[in-house]
Amino acid sequence: INVMNSQPTLMNTRMLMDATRDEALNIKKLSDLFTDILKIDILHDFTSLVKLDLFHNLIEKIEGLDSLYNLTWLNLSYNKITKIEGLDGLKKLEVLNLSNNNISRLENMDALQNLSHFLVANNLIKDLDNVLYLTRMKKLYELYMVGNPVSDGEEYTLFSVAFLPKLRYLDDTLINIEIREEASMKYQQQLHELAKRKNQKQQRTEAENAFVEDIDGSSLFNSLFKDNPEVLRPHFLDCALTLEVQMKELCLHLFEVGLAEHRCRQTELRSFYSGQNEVETFYKQKTSQILAEFDEQRTQASRFSPRNFISHDALHTEALGDVTA
Repeated sequence: INVMNSQPTLMNTRMLMDATRDEALNIKKLSDLFTDILKIDILHDFTSLVKLDLFHNLIEKIEGLDSLYNLTWLNLSYNKITKIEGLDGLKKLEVLNLSNNNISRLENMDALQNLSHFLVANNLIKDLDNVLYLTRMKKLYELYMVGNPVSDGEEYTLFSVAFLPKLRYLDDTLINIEIREEASMKYQQQLHELAKRKNQKQQRTEAENAFVEDIDGSSLFNSLFKDNPEVLRPHFLDCALTLEVQMKELCLHLFEVGLAEHRCRQTELRSFYSGQNEVETFYKQKTSQILAEFDEQRTQASRFSPRNFISHDALHTEALGDVTA
């Protein structure tokens, strides 16, 4: 498609209607239908869409995809995009192609926790910090960054392999055990520090979520005597101070116990959802296999349909006719 010698256009309702009618899409796939598009628009009704291909256009901004929450495959390669954005609603996205754009930074992809294949070749990405950003993509299986300035560096391959442990393919390279071990050895200290920082951050987040104001101060204790200050008369002061210290210690202990239980529940939930995803993936694959076998059987059956053969009676009648003649 030659986008340089054609007139830029905007996506419109008529275009979508013609595309879905002509391609019999059943609102499942929009691919190879649009050219010279300047802006992603009016796709809000296509909530069942799972695949969207808008490569080789003139798109400068990722937008208009908020309602496509069933999308699993998105191709925006060969456009004029400068910033990654507008992807927060695509939580089911598995394949994202942003190759051949003008992107200089990997960002705003935190919602893409199901992303397994990310292609961002031939952009303007320079720093290895962008690889570190991808560590939050726990399912990232393939990364294609060739053609970026960062991929020309000597540390690029081993650095990417070390910090992306689930990665299986980097550019055109299959990551084998030897590469993985070399990368782990080279960046062992950095990996340890990264894991330590993540653990500290998680603990801070948990503590902030479970924060109880003034649990380690005197305000909570004093509030017990707000309506009856006479209890804190001088002759009871020593006893009150002892009780205050004991109460603070008890509250802090209960806080730590509660936080530990919270962590335990979070671990159980993660384990549950991980198992749920595995079961869902298994049955999706099983369903696809059954459907493929069914289609194959139907294709074979159609080949041997009676319509494709002259019936036995017809052959017998024809033979009798020849003998009579």
